[in-house]
Amino acid sequence: MKFKPHLIYLAIPAVALLTLGLLYVRTELILAKFAALAQTYEGHRFAPGFSKPRWMPSIGDDGIEFLTRRLTANDELAYYLHNRLRGTLGAKLPTIYITDVKSIKPGFHDALRQFSNAKAVVVSFSANSNELTEADATQVCEALRDLPKLRNIELDGVQFTDASIAPLAGHPTVNTLRLPASRITQASIPTLSSMPSLSTLLLITGTGNITPTDETLAIRAALTSQATVQQR
Repeated sequence: MKFKPHLIYLAIPAVALLTLGLLYVRTELILAKFAALAQTYEGHRFAPGFSKPRWMPSIGDDGIEFLTRRLTANDELAYYLHNRLRGTLGAKLPTIYITDVKSIKPGFHDALRQFSNAKAVVVSFSANSNELTEADATQVCEALRDLPKLRNIELDGVQFTDASIAPLAGHPTVNTLRLPASRITQASIPTLSSMPSLSTLLLITGTGNITPTDETLAIRAALTSQATVQQR
């Protein structure tokens, strides 16, 4: 069979366009998941911003930003285009921020579980809410337990107690965990010690008091060979 080099020249751009098309669809699916998640709680509506893809040098990302700003004088539209291009070019899933939560609606658990590639999640319950309960915090932790690639979790709110974080037991990949110091006691030691990748536990007081409480000292002693335990 006679070699036809022109076919290669046609195939290369075709494959490149197909790849970009698939990445664009991936980006839109991710943003649709964020939009669906936002409908399942009352609180701050997080608009995900992609960071530059790891493979792309900073000068390349700066060039994309320059081009998008040349295309439109509207800063919001320029950001929209830049963000979409970052996602299309292979940006990783951004940290999921679910903050100032005042209530949890039906479907929250299933919506959060859709982010199977999530590496970091921050959930902060509003101190001004009278609707949130320990059961809501438990639901959050049950959903987080189902995200198999999570490495960083930050939870804030008096509803996150020993009982509500128990579903996190045995999570295989979490290495950094931030919890409210006032609600976590020695009763959480079995949960924390069962997380094989846990290397840093931060118990947050929110008051600037870094003097470890008796509970913090007990947890530190129990996890001394496994993780660094700090009170902040």
